[in-house]
Amino acid sequence: MRTVNTGLELTHGELLRSMSSTVTHFTTTEHNEIVLYAEPADLDKYLEVLDSPSTAEAMEQDGVLRDTVKVFVLDKEFSY
Repeated sequence: MRTVNTGLELTHGELLRSMSSTVTHFTTTEHNEIVLYAEPADLDKYLEVLDSPSTAEAMEQDGVLRDTVKVFVLDKEFSY
């Protein structure tokens, strides 16, 4: 169980859902990296939850080093 700023305990899935994403995809690379693609409805809220102590705790428990997490914000729509 994790806690978010509200003080309520949340599961890892609930923590991710609280990040206001309308679309989320997970995949792995050949180098054992995990890629998360998300379309948050509220980017500020998404980044706030990502930087919260609850997320840091979840990452630590899962063996994720915070310094290895990279966030890229795409601010343009691409078409092909």
